[in-house]
Amino acid sequence: MFVHSSILKKSQPVKLSRLLLLLMFTASSHAGTDTQQTVATQAQSSSQQQITSTEAVPQKTEPQQQEAITENQSQQDLKPQETVQSDTQPEAAPLTVQPAKSVMPISEEQRANEVLDNLHLYAAQADWDNYFALYGENAIFIGTDASEYWKMDQFEEYARPTKGWHYTLIERKTVRHGNVIVFDELLDSKSYGISRGTGSLLLTDKGWKIIQYHLSFPIPNDVAKKITSQIKAVRDK
Repeated sequence: MFVHSSILKKSQPVKLSRLLLLLMFTASSHAGTDTQQTVATQAQSSSQQQITSTEAVPQKTEPQQQEAITENQSQQDLKPQETVQSDTQPEAAPLTVQPAKSVMPISEEQRANEVLDNLHLYAAQADWDNYFALYGENAIFIGTDASEYWKMDQFEEYARPTKGWHYTLIERKTVRHGNVIVFDELLDSKSYGISRGTGSLLLTDKGWKIIQYHLSFPIPNDVAKKITSQIKAVRDK
């Protein structure tokens, strides 16, 4: 710094050392001011650069932000989901035991009725092997004619050459006496109208077997004398 010579002249009494200190203080003050100005200038420049850089970064609009969120969620959905396996096995459903349906046992009377039903069925079909298998040993068949009292071999001679006969069951009554069942049934046929079959079945080791069958024509009381007189007339010839 420049000091005018007039100052030096007027400051004769001032010691040289004090003058030197004054000069050094003045120089230091100017240097500090310059330094502060430089630092302030650098700080202002840095702040402007930060503002400029901040303004340079493009800000995302609201639709763009929403789109970014949606894209992020889609990427997460595309990731394979981890399957968590549990060591606990599912409990098996308890077995439910359905009660067996009760089946009514077939009574012996029902079995005997089946034998008689099959008797008429096989006769209508002329199935003589099965027909005669329904009879027991020493069985007897009594026909409508007074002379028709046949053992099985005699009855077979009469029946096998024929095409059978048709009798439809109307009603049947059975009564059991131990191993024996006696029956009475009303039948209908196109040839003779109402007929009656009576007989007995015996329970054997092979089931119920017919041991006697009697076929007859019941006569109404109103015409009984007329019919019986005609029968008597035929026998008297």
